[in-house]
Amino acid sequence: MTFYVEDVSVFNPSGELTRVDGRELVEKIRHSIQSDWSKIVIDLSQVDHIHYGVLGELWGLAEASSVRAGGIKLANVSPYNRQILRLTGMDRRFETYDSVADAVLSFQNPLLRQGRLH
Repeated sequence: MTFYVEDVSVFNPSGELTRVDGRELVEKIRHSIQSDWSKIVIDLSQVDHIHYGVLGELWGLAEASSVRAGGIKLANVSPYNRQILRLTGMDRRFETYDSVADAVLSFQNPLLRQGRLH
């Protein structure tokens, strides 16, 4: 499911984001960026596991969206998925937030970018 808050697209995947299952999310985000919705929040509250390859693809999209004054931010990251972010080094690349609201607000207020410290 995808919804929009002002100029931010919020994606709510669920289950396991394997290389195969994560492909659908990656393609939806790619389409969003190509349609000039370059500010992206991914709510991971319903994601049990995210494959490191999917994280790599998402990082490539994050770089593409930043060229369009956007970015990809992660919200509601479970301790397990946070560990995957750490092990892959993606915790230093993606900003993470405790809630979707905080992630969305961070696009408007640079002072909220401290979310990276979680």
